[in-house]
This record gives sequence, structure tokens and C-alpha cells, in this order.
Amino acid sequence: MDDPHLPPPPPSLPAEETTAKGPETVSSPPRVALGPVGVPPPPPPPPPPLFMPVPPEAPPIESKRVLAGVTAILFGFIGLHKFILGYTGEGVVMLLVTFIGGFCTAGVSILATATIGFIEGIVYLSKSDAEFVREYQVGRKEWF
Repeated sequence: MDDPHLPPPPPSLPAEETTAKGPETVSSPPRVALGPVGVPPPPPPPPPPLFMPVPPEAPPIESKRVLAGVTAILFGFIGLHKFILGYTGEGVVMLLVTFIGGFCTAGVSILATATIGFIEGIVYLSKSDAEFVREYQVGRKEWF
């Protein structure tokens, strides 16, 4: 009855080997604890980087000290130096005081705004570029 087309049966183990081993166990995949809704927990966060990247430095601000100082001395009565520094409101105030106030006070307010401009020009030119940028361009100090 041996059929030549059938594979041979597996060899049998002796009786002592089969009883000493016990039942075979099949490993199962690890169990995952599910959350209250049956959703697996989120993956753990990635490990921190080995080094902290340094943010790029902002480009240095170009000082407008000389331009604003000379303009304040020459054209301070109309507030042109305020517009150069980006202080539009203060520049408009100086323009209005010069023209409207000059008309109403027969030119006395023009003398006041010219004096303010001259003093501000001297103050601007007496500072270093770093001080000027820190106080007037970054810190936005509006008067004197």
C-alpha cells in the first residue's frame, strides 16, 4: 500500500521525548492596551535632539544717525527728521505747529520747533551708532 506518489510520513519521536517536552506553545503578538474608546494610545514623542539649533541672528539695523541728525539741524522746524526715523505722528505734529502755529503766533512757534529740531540733531549726532539704533530705531524713543 505504499503509494510512491505520497511523501513519506514524518519520523516519530520516541515516547520519552514527547512526554518530557509538554504541549507546544505558540507565541502571540504583544497585547496593546486600548484607551476608553478602543483607540490605541498615541506613539511616544520623539527623543530630544542631541543639540539645540541656534536661531539665525537678525541682520544688523543700519543706523540713520547722521542723516537724522543733519536733517534735524537743517530742517528740524518742519520735522523732516521725524519722518526719516518713522515717527509719522510726531512729524505731523511738528508740521502743524510750524505752519498753523506760525500763522497764529506770527512765527514764534517756528522758532520753537526749530529749536527742538536743533537740540534733537545735536543729541542724535552725540550718540554712537549702537546707542542711536537701540534708543531711537529699536526702542522708538520719540522726543529728545
